[in-house]
Amino acid sequence: MIPEPATAASTLLNLIDCLVANSLILALASKSSPRYRLLDTTRTFALEKLVEAGRA
Repeated sequence: MIPEPATAASTLLNLIDCLVANSLILALASKSSPRYRLLDTTRTFALEKLVEAGRA
């Protein structure tokens, strides 16, 4: 079953909120819309895991 677009968007926003709450990404203020930035430590860790899995 494919989720409704509104449900998918709501789920995505909830996941982003969890990442921000757990300090895995930063929410940046912007005039047009919210912007998010992956922390360097999180990015480095993710890249290491991708390399280990042979997917980078």
